[in-house]
Order: sequence, then C-alpha cells, then structure tokens
Amino acid sequence: MTRHESDEQNGQRKLIERQGRLADTLLAASEGEALALAPGGLHALPALPGGLAQALRLYRVQAGLRAERVLAGVYPRLRERMEAHQAGSFASLAWTCWRRHPPVQGGLGTWGEALIGLLAEAEAVGLPPLWTALARLEWNLHQVERLPEPGRDPGSLVLLGRLPAAAVRLVLADHVALHRCHAPSLRGLLELPTESFGIGAREAVVVWRDGWQGRAMAIDAAALRWFEALLAGHDLERALQLAGAAFDFSAWLPVAMTRGWMARVETVEQGGGADAYGVAFPLRFTRGVGR
Repeated sequence: MTRHESDEQNGQRKLIERQGRLADTLLAASEGEALALAPGGLHALPALPGGLAQALRLYRVQAGLRAERVLAGVYPRLRERMEAHQAGSFASLAWTCWRRHPPVQGGLGTWGEALIGLLAEAEAVGLPPLWTALARLEWNLHQVERLPEPGRDPGSLVLLGRLPAAAVRLVLADHVALHRCHAPSLRGLLELPTESFGIGAREAVVVWRDGWQGRAMAIDAAALRWFEALLAGHDLERALQLAGAAFDFSAWLPVAMTRGWMARVETVEQGGGADAYGVAFPLRFTRGVGR
C-alpha cells in the first residue's frame, strides 16, 4: 500500500468515526450527554443564539415531533389510548423509538416496527399487554398496504366441483394474517373491528389487504380453526373437519372471494399418480388450474 493510499484510508476511518460520534450526539438520551459526546470541531451556525447546546436542543425537538407525527400515522389507536392514559406518553415513546432505533432509510414508510419491542419490554414494569397486541395489529395493517398486489386465480374454483374434498386445498393470499386473542388481557383487541364473521363469540382478528388499504375483521372460534387449518396446508376435507360443524363454508367462500382472502384452489398431489379414492389420474396434478 502506498503512502497516499494509507493516508486516504486513515482519512476515511477518521471520517467514519466522526460521523459515528455525531450520530451518538444527536441521539443521546439527554442534553448533557449530547454535549459530552459532541465531536471536536462541531459548532452551531454563527447566527443561532445559544450555540451548540441550542442547536442540539432544536434537533431533539424537531426529531421528536417528526417521530411522533410518523408513528401517530401508523399507530393511531395506540396513540389515542396512551394519551388518554397519560398525556405526552406517546410522544415520549416515539422519541425513544427514534433515539434507540433511528431510521436507516430516507423514506419513513418502513420505520416504526421497533416500537412494538419497546412496548413488550415495558410490560415487565406494568404496561398493558393489550397495547403491545394493538401495536402489532396496527403495524400489520400499515405493512399490508405496502405489499405488492397479490396474485389470484379465481378460475381455480372449478376444482371444487370436479374433485373430491380430500384432493384439493384452499390457499390463502399472502397478505392474510391472524391475530389470536386467547389471553383475557387481549380480549379488548376484539372490540376494534366493526365487522365480524361467524355466529359465535369473537376469538381472533383477521387482517388483509382490501384494494390499497389494510382491513381487519373479527372471527369466531370455528372460523379461527378454519383459517389455521388452511394456513397449515390441510386439504379441504381435513380443514372442514378441524373447523367443526359450526363453520359455514358456503357463507365463508363468497366472503373470501369478495374480500380477497383466497388466492387459489390447488390440487393435492398423490403418490403414484392416483388419488386417495383409487382413481388413477392421467396426469400428476400440480398447483391450480393449468399450472
């Protein structure tokens, strides 16, 4: 390595170190800590009264406001509950999230998931578990809006009329997610959706993408067992058995197609080219129709 290359490498290393010190300064827990961490040569603009201390104070205020604004858009229900419990608590949490888990990209649309972890940690000191569950639900709704348009194959529905129930499975769209609320402390989450499916008591919440928006619906225990069976990859016959007699498949199917829950129907491959009923297929079935 030449001397020029060595000097250039050392210069880059020092620059990285100074940038790291600057980041630590801006994200310090207190004003005093920020001033102590400030790298040498860091000064405020001459026209700013108060010098470096005021400049860092202004940054903290602006960053805190931006963090609160961004996260309030992602977690509106959580913010409402926290602020009703203690004014300023959500703003404080937003600043902590910004300081401990700062954005790493210019766009802030993907920033904010770390807030869930902060809430989970705070459960040890008495924070309601419902707040963490609510944050997970709202983050899911936020993220599902940013997923690519899901692929669907409505033509594959013809398989339901052509093949036995044990020879087909229903595949849910990738964006469909379940939020179970078995614990008594999480039952409050079931009150949030304005719609529900099933005649039984609400037991879980299903989240999906409807157009360009995230949507949520409460479901009863039979529907929950049905969704779980589909997510586990069971064939139609087994899924219906697991869901139980209380589940109404004829009511679920049109809702699933209208809401975009279902991606396709696909055949279940059978070893040896024959189905479970001893009927030999001329072809080995693969996914969907014409796939």
